[in-house]
Amino acid sequence: MSKQDRIALLGLLIPSALFASYDGQLRALLLKQIQYSFHTSITSLGVINVPIQAGQFLGFFIVRLSDRYGRRSLLLWTIVAYTVSTALTSLSWNIWSYGVFQSLSQVFIGGEFGVAVTLLAESVPDNSRGKYLALLLMVAPFGAVLAGSLLALGLLNTELSWRIFYLLSLPPLVFTVILRPRLKESPLFLKEQRHNYPTNDSSSSMTFPKEFFGVFKTKSLRKATLTIGAISLLQELALTGTIGWWAYYVENERHVPVATAGILFALAALAAIPGYLLCGALMDKIGRRPTLVLYLIFGVIGATGTFLSSNLVFLVGFLLLAAFFGLGVAPVLSAFTAELFPTHLRANASGWVRNLFANSGAVIGPTLVGVLASRSIFALSVSEAVVILIAVSTAAIPLAAFSLTETRGKSLDNS
Repeated sequence: MSKQDRIALLGLLIPSALFASYDGQLRALLLKQIQYSFHTSITSLGVINVPIQAGQFLGFFIVRLSDRYGRRSLLLWTIVAYTVSTALTSLSWNIWSYGVFQSLSQVFIGGEFGVAVTLLAESVPDNSRGKYLALLLMVAPFGAVLAGSLLALGLLNTELSWRIFYLLSLPPLVFTVILRPRLKESPLFLKEQRHNYPTNDSSSSMTFPKEFFGVFKTKSLRKATLTIGAISLLQELALTGTIGWWAYYVENERHVPVATAGILFALAALAAIPGYLLCGALMDKIGRRPTLVLYLIFGVIGATGTFLSSNLVFLVGFLLLAAFFGLGVAPVLSAFTAELFPTHLRANASGWVRNLFANSGAVIGPTLVGVLASRSIFALSVSEAVVILIAVSTAAIPLAAFSLTETRGKSLDNS
């Protein structure tokens, strides 16, 4: 793929990644306002996360379809679908209808992310894959910056209240229409397709064979899937529990005003941006495995400090540390997911790792915090519940250090 084609690819993926992240951050940032609007309990706020994040499980089937029908077409359709379903969230009339619309958006966000990372990884030079993945994934914090900035600017005080935030998710449709003709199919997918179907049969791409459990066929594939899957699950368990309840925690336990919480949320997202860039540079320079271990350790330190600090200055300092490493770890996790598997199973593996394993952590994390903090069940504080999740997530560190195979410099063309 030429440099111009790579730029066009990033031109489509970056706005999509921005608003996919923006949608995910809204629920965390507007949790208290949504609770008030629908007159629902803290337990319901936790439980509603189950059907919402369950949408990511269905996204798995979208991701793995790109191993059959191609990366390009699946990517375009998922972008359109998630922007429309996110906008429909503004029509919610109770917490359960809100859950349905958000679940639909998560189906397609989950599909879009997996396909986008696979397409990008297969379209860039091997020696700069880390840089390109970091450039794409570092956009995610800007979604939080955008959401937090709009909150700080008083958009919540408009007549539409929190609903207007969801209506503002439609711009990716414009970029999709403009850049669609420039978006090229993955050269590795086309090569694999020609290898398996050398004839000119136009239906060959529709029958590209994929086994649902193909990533478990051999011992090496099984180990790779289970290891990176377990690490992703544990990391998401703590990350989504932390992000999903952070604004609620500082507003209710540390008595920080909602506008200030929005500003701090945006600052934390900004702190993650150099974290992404450093991650991309380190993984290309010192390797994937040491970079992952480093980021997991400091992410745990930052997140724990954030939820144990009563002093606002220390709280913010630990928050910035947690954002830098906790969010910034994404490029190396995505690199492992792409590089540990052959081309004909790469999207399938991405679906297993992100949509099934990682998303299980994303479902359990915020939900468990809501249950543990319920007055009628465990009656822990939100901060205590989150710290328990962070402690459990430390199991990812030895897995990363001793069970993963280093993949720095690996050519995907030979996979």
